[in-house]
Amino acid sequence: MPLFGALADLVAFGDIAEAADEAGLDGVFVWDHVLSPVEGNWPIADPWVALAVAATRSRRIRIGPMVTPLARRRLINVSQATLSLDQLSAGRVILGLGLGSDRARELSAFGEPDDPAERAAKLTEGAELLGRLWSQERVQHRTGAWVVDE
Repeated sequence: MPLFGALADLVAFGDIAEAADEAGLDGVFVWDHVLSPVEGNWPIADPWVALAVAATRSRRIRIGPMVTPLARRRLINVSQATLSLDQLSAGRVILGLGLGSDRARELSAFGEPDDPAERAAKLTEGAELLGRLWSQERVQHRTGAWVVDE
């Protein structure tokens, strides 16, 4: 679900998540955008807040972002958000990761790399680090892309 326009209303989004749960659907997944890839001036809701709403308004559906581009998100924020959301939803989170696109300038407008190869390397490294952070092990890692100092 794109969290633009009318779907940026998190009360209405919660109603949809609840209805999806009651209808027996398997999941509700949201777009992770900070700028609209669709022409127009739309309000855009934060995907992690929307997913928290879905977690509290449902009991069985799986929830998650369809694709979170790690190049545009801070690794510690993704780690913390997914752990918190997984706890809130009793283990129903599915995390989709990907490169993202700079089609709507969601990367370059904020100083993030727009080169696909650079984003791919950051995604691969970041996904491995997420697994290590979720395991609660002490992580020591330092590259040009990511720094985790214990």
